[in-house]
Amino acid sequence: MALFRDSLGKIISNPLVKISILIIYIVNLSLGIWGTFYIQHGIKYEKLFAKDSVLTEGYRINLKYFKRHSYPYHIIINETLDYSDIKVQKSLENLLEKFQMHPNIADGQFTLSWLKFYKVFQKNPIAKFSLQGYNMSNKQDFIDGLRNVFFNIKAAQSFSNDVVFNSNKTDILYSRFFVMGRNVNSSDIERDTLRDLLKIADESDIPVLVHCIKSNLIEQGIIIGQMVYQLFWITATLITAVFLLFVPNLLVAIIVAISVVSLIVETLGYMSLWDVNLDIISLMSLILCVGFSVNYPAHISYAYVMSQRKTPNEKLKDSLYRIGFPILQGSLTTGLGILILYSDVYFLCTFAKIVILVALETAFHALFFIPVILSIIYAISDKTKTIFC
Repeated sequence: MALFRDSLGKIISNPLVKISILIIYIVNLSLGIWGTFYIQHGIKYEKLFAKDSVLTEGYRINLKYFKRHSYPYHIIINETLDYSDIKVQKSLENLLEKFQMHPNIADGQFTLSWLKFYKVFQKNPIAKFSLQGYNMSNKQDFIDGLRNVFFNIKAAQSFSNDVVFNSNKTDILYSRFFVMGRNVNSSDIERDTLRDLLKIADESDIPVLVHCIKSNLIEQGIIIGQMVYQLFWITATLITAVFLLFVPNLLVAIIVAISVVSLIVETLGYMSLWDVNLDIISLMSLILCVGFSVNYPAHISYAYVMSQRKTPNEKLKDSLYRIGFPILQGSLTTGLGILILYSDVYFLCTFAKIVILVALETAFHALFFIPVILSIIYAISDKTKTIFC
């Protein structure tokens, strides 16, 4: 404790050292902000398991050789429509064409549409006999021909899973079409493709749902970015409010909030440089680490404000005497302890990397940045009071 007060406190009380610490903070924050522009979103499935795992190898082979046409996207019509109406049929054709125009969606020959094949079947010579007596412009005849004739053909039976009728078989409540993904060979392309398809669905006059086998995982990458921004502002607001509740000093509360937000930004930036994606696993790790990132800045600020010393530099030394050694102990034990978990298993590796980054950044902010910035602000405040008095 005395070492922190007499040695470290004396060193960072030097004006040149203070300027150097502020420059390091600015550079550190700038690198963090720069890194956030390159952070990858979404889970990399090939990294979820150990590198020598059969699952990992299988996913790599699939990603390398079999992604030209990967998996279908379900286009679900979420409304009761009269499919016998030519205008409705044309609207659905136009909608599917919009999806097919996307660069990562295959062309029409890979699209599976029960309506398309039903219309083709109606022109078949066999259909003229099978559908004799059915008026395809009449809604009930259209539905009866679909159920009683088309779905009874062996080649078309699989399409029966794509249509949901009401209880008395007089309406088609929901229906489904498939468009095939093309060259979807990375998590980023998966995320962007699904986001674009959802946008097309939102702009459609017909209520449409878009789904694929990986939707629940891909959508995490879409919404997690928004959740991280919310984490910034909610954390900063709560820290300011709680700090003011116990220490009624608005300026110090704002400094602590800025420090914590800067810390999270820096952690996110260095995550990208350390090959950590922003996904549900890293987000959970960040949320768990928020409490850790708040503690030390709040404690050192409290110690500085409550110090009975007269000058800003003496307050700096006193706060380091009281809190400096516990901060160093906590950061080192957390960082070293978490190294035990470090392995090539993705979620353990991700958690360990984030905790180590947060421990290092928190130690820097608590031991150097906050004491220095508070001493500068208090020195300016004292000089201002002297001038006006």
